[in-house]
Amino acid sequence: PTVIGTTKCSCLFFSSIKATTSHIAIVDDLWYHRIINKPKYEYNDIYSDDFAASQWDGIHGTFNEALDAMLKNDTILLNHVLAMEKALKSENNEVALARAKQLLSLSGVKYLDTKGATTTKQEAACLLHVFNHATHHRGQIHAGMSHLHAASLCPGPPALDAPVMGAYITQM
Repeated sequence: PTVIGTTKCSCLFFSSIKATTSHIAIVDDLWYHRIINKPKYEYNDIYSDDFAASQWDGIHGTFNEALDAMLKNDTILLNHVLAMEKALKSENNEVALARAKQLLSLSGVKYLDTKGATTTKQEAACLLHVFNHATHHRGQIHAGMSHLHAASLCPGPPALDAPVMGAYITQM
């Protein structure tokens, strides 16, 4: 994991797989706290547009710490979505309707964006962004692992087909 996590890789936007993993972990955490309307972070340089890609490598001490943080946030976001699904499927129509309105409300998630401006978005749009963002960067990690495998620095990347991922999700 150390070689995989810290080796510089030209096919990544961030400097390494560790830096990319740190980026996913921190941004997922940032967005989750925005979504539950309990901002954990104040607007600062880490979330500004001019935060250098190479600086993400120093956020977590080791690759395993970055990976643990990312997986912890995966579980938190999954539980949030499962609770939302439960409310939407509630036999109590008032509960389901209230959650649907909250999910689609244009005044749902209010936060400071990376330029420091107050922004408001639907919770559904925020969740879509979180998952799309993580998928984009996980694809970069997969490409990085392929690149490192070609250089004989690590085993090939894991299979990502539906049966493999479905088995992984049921184990969570």
